[in-house]
Amino acid sequence: MLPVAIIITGASRGFGRALAIVAASAFAPTNDDSSTHPVKLILVARSLEGLLETESLIREEDGHGSSAEVSCQAMDLGDLDRLDDHIDKICREIETMKPLVRRIILIQNAGTIGHLGRCRDSPSLKDMQANVDLNITSTLWISARMSRYAKASSTPLTIVNVSSLVAVDNFPTFGIYSAGKSARDKYHCILSKEEASTDDEDAAIRTLNYAPVSYSNGKCYERVGLTVMLTVVVVLALFLP
Repeated sequence: MLPVAIIITGASRGFGRALAIVAASAFAPTNDDSSTHPVKLILVARSLEGLLETESLIREEDGHGSSAEVSCQAMDLGDLDRLDDHIDKICREIETMKPLVRRIILIQNAGTIGHLGRCRDSPSLKDMQANVDLNITSTLWISARMSRYAKASSTPLTIVNVSSLVAVDNFPTFGIYSAGKSARDKYHCILSKEEASTDDEDAAIRTLNYAPVSYSNGKCYERVGLTVMLTVVVVLALFLP
């Protein structure tokens, strides 16, 4: 079977780590199942130490016979000056999966909560800009670049934007975080609508804005296991026929 490339940003801890662990298990073949797509997990975050710990946890779960290959890519996605170079590196990781890739799944999970408090009390312009760079500009540009790459290589692409209830409801003190989530949701909705008008099913681009239930980023992945499993099931059911 042709391999699937799964890119998970913010995979060094919390929800991103949990998602990587469960995604690897989801592709684990059983003894009588030869139809499972082999998978390459491309894990992205600033902390190499955190990524390697995620990989170690995946291997601990590997008693199931997971076919997942793991590539840890430590990079700061909020550094816009180097962002294109980082994306190029991710694309080169995909290109090592020869001869063909069944599908690329990009899970846009990286982000920061930023300032919590009244909008008028935002600490500085520099702080606000750093938040916008990571939560909005970087995320949107990664989706744009990966969409371009998928089209050029005739590879189907699924983009899962990890969203939140704050994207559609108004929670006091969450101003900058809400703005980022709203912008991401709207951008991916428009991207999906634009690509729905194309006739090339072999290079289809689909997007999903998915808001998991509330969780603490410091808790171990078992605490959010049901939410993570639901996310994986939704992705596989909708986008991997």
